[in-house]
This record gives sequence, C-alpha cells and structure tokens, in this order.
Amino acid sequence: MPTHADSLVRLLARRLSLLDSGFYLGDSHVLNNVESFEPAPLCAIATIDRNDFWLTPLAGYHKPSAIWHDLASVKPSCAITQPSVQPVKEEFNKVIQNLRRLQDSIATPGYQVGKGFILAGGQTGNRLKLRHLLFESLDGRDSADQGFSETLLGDDNIDVAPFTIDNWLVDDDETRDELETLKATHHLVPLPTYDIDGNLIQPHAYRQSLQGALVELYFNMSHWAIAGKGGTQGNDVFTAEIQMIRIIEPPRQTVMPNKRKGDENHNGVPSPDSPSEDPFSFEQWPLTRERHHADLLTLKSTHRLLPVPAYDLEGNFLKPSTYCRYLQGALVEIHFTHGGEIELIRLLELPPATSATVQKRKLPLHLDADEGPTKKRAVA
Repeated sequence: MPTHADSLVRLLARRLSLLDSGFYLGDSHVLNNVESFEPAPLCAIATIDRNDFWLTPLAGYHKPSAIWHDLASVKPSCAITQPSVQPVKEEFNKVIQNLRRLQDSIATPGYQVGKGFILAGGQTGNRLKLRHLLFESLDGRDSADQGFSETLLGDDNIDVAPFTIDNWLVDDDETRDELETLKATHHLVPLPTYDIDGNLIQPHAYRQSLQGALVELYFNMSHWAIAGKGGTQGNDVFTAEIQMIRIIEPPRQTVMPNKRKGDENHNGVPSPDSPSEDPFSFEQWPLTRERHHADLLTLKSTHRLLPVPAYDLEGNFLKPSTYCRYLQGALVEIHFTHGGEIELIRLLELPPATSATVQKRKLPLHLDADEGPTKKRAVA
C-alpha cells in the first residue's frame, strides 16, 4: 500500500512535470502560453470533491428528465476543490485567479458571464466544475480521426470488454435498450482516468477510485457567446471539458473497527467485556468536575449518549478520554451534514506535541479542582 511519503514524492514529481509543460494553472506565467488560442489545454492538481460527484458510468441517468433530455446528452461531471497539502494547496488559489483572468481576456464586450464552471461556496473556497463528453455523434466527427476509445482500446494490454457500449454499466433494461439504440448514431467515449500506476480505471470503479482523490487533471476551456433576445443582454458561457485524469493519491478509505455481531452497545460503538469498563457508557464518561456525575446519570432514563464518531490513524474508535489529546490541532477528514452535524472524523495526522513529556497543569493554590474558584484567605 502506498505510504504518505510515496504520495508526496509522486505529487512533487507530477507538479514539476506540469510546470515544465507551460500549461499548469498554478504557475503565475501560464497565461503567456494560453491566452492566444482556444480551446486551451490546461492542467491543474486538485482534490475531487466528495460532493457534486457524478463521474459515474451514466451520471445517474435513468430516464429523460429536465437535467438530461435523453441518454445522448448525458455528461458525467464532478467538482474539484483545493488540495490539503502544500505547495499545491496555495497554488490552487492561483488556479482560480488564472482562470478568471483567462475568462476576462476572451469575454465578449458588453456580454455578461452566464453559466460557468467556477463554483462558489465550497468548504475551502471556490471550486471548479468539470464535465466529460460521454457520447460523441458519429456525424460530427472526422472519420479519419481516431477518437479516444479507438486509441485506448487498441492497446493489447487493456481488457476492452468493460469499455464497449455493449457492456457499459446500466441500472435497468429501459436504459439498456436506449443505449443499444445509440449505437447507430453515437460513439461511446470512456472516461480517460488512470490510477497511480497508469492503468485505465474501469467504469465500475469510478466512484471508489476518484471521489476524494488527489489528482492531476487536464481539461479544455470552451467558450460560447450567446446573443441576447428581445433587447436582453448577451451571455458568455464557459465550460471545462475533461481530457485526462491521473490519480496522484487515492481517496482515503474510512476503515470501521472490526467487531463481531452483538459486540456493540445500544449506541452502536464497540463494547468491552464488562459494562462497568465501558468507556462509552454514562457511568464511565469522563467529566472535568466529579460533582456533575450525578447529573449525567439522571439522563440515562431519558436520553441516549452518542460518542463522537472519531477514528484514529488505524481506523480504531477513539475513547472519550483521548478526544483532546488526539483531535485538538490534528489534521482530519471530517464528514458532516448540511446542518453542521458531525457524521464522522478520521485522523490523517496527529497534532504536534507541545512538549516531549506532557505534564499535568498545576492549579493555583486558591483554586479547587472540584469546587471551582474560591476566595483567597486573608493574610494576617
């Protein structure tokens, strides 16, 4: 299994390669190479966001809808966001800045920016939306020009079966029939995604391989100027079309603690052999003041105790007594609801130790650890 050091070495090597290409958007000088033509071959290093992920075989298509009018119009897509590791973390801000400057340089005078691929409101700031043309019209392509899949499937080392239209993954028979009909008019273009060893990722593994991964990606930025009607202002539309994705670091998989059936308490956390030893119970829950223990026990009849769903580097459930030691200042992967409720925390890097030996803090003489502040005695 690749180590963190392996991933860092691979990241720095790929970054250097992109800088040498002249089209790395994290480079301040990239616009000197791309502003004279369009579509522009651009590249970046980013994390594929776990949200808004639709890089699946059919992007969730089941039947014609307001989103996809028919199967031929399906375009799998994803959002990319700022990586968590330097130097590409800081350079992602340059990626956004350079794309905005590139858009401004080719914008139509008097037109407003309509639909675009720069998304606001991400957890780490702006995100980018990229899409992939899954079905290409046979009429719209030069017959002498081999498309991606012909070049791809001509490799003798690749099992071609999963990438053909006959074996493409679908969810129901109706979609299979619609896909069969497309064979006469369209060409299937598999997603050009590669793992850390340079192997083509099969369609069934798109989500588990890409969602949350640190990747090197190449895309074209396309621009359409749509004239206004009835006196309305025209719109500039920008899209980012995926050309290739290569994984630098696979997504971190959350490993749940191993447990036998029945080896968990009513809160769904691993239970010890004896209830009196259960660190997740009301009785053993750590408190800063012992006098609050009686109040906590009164809640047993009316409330459930829900420990923080936090896991260490090995995927083991953290005990409540270790929350501060392991979580305060740590680098973590965190999952939460739209309302801000924590669903899972997974340690990625331990917090830096404040000292070689952590000593217990001594209380001032006029403080009582249990009763709180007390008045100093008057000195005669």
